[in-house]
Amino acid sequence: MALIVPDVDEAIASFRRIMDWDSRTMIYERDHEDVDRESGAVSRSHVAMLPIGDCWLELIEPLSEGPLRKFLERTGGGIHHVGFMSDDIQSEWDRHARSRDDVGLIGREPLVNDRGVSFWFLHPRNNAGALVEIDSDWRRTSASDMTPIEPTPDWSGLPADRQPSG
Repeated sequence: MALIVPDVDEAIASFRRIMDWDSRTMIYERDHEDVDRESGAVSRSHVAMLPIGDCWLELIEPLSEGPLRKFLERTGGGIHHVGFMSDDIQSEWDRHARSRDDVGLIGREPLVNDRGVSFWFLHPRNNAGALVEIDSDWRRTSASDMTPIEPTPDWSGLPADRQPSG
């Protein structure tokens, strides 16, 4: 689950009062940059991922203009999306691409973060009001905070039957 927050450090302190976790297992990145592949726009945020049981709670403090900042300004913060990991990301994409309209697939191809983790979003109007993020399965390793379990597929030039229409 991902929460948009006005101050990531205050949110960490707040959740520390509720749940306890080993701080060494928290993923914390100040001034994280995401680059939109289509527009080249760069969005910056402070991000913390807290390991709670078998799940991760993602806290995002948007620093630059864009959809996350607009969400914070409109709502004051809160639940932004829920995420699920897939251990077969290629098959998951194929299934979602085939049923694009039913699942509300956003985008023409998966996104890939700077650590090689593939992901995409499904629109809330198709999913009980929740924005859904699908990620390739990853683990924290000595090499990276987010190491994909399976090799990152080459998503460029997807065949027409695997690309969503529109």
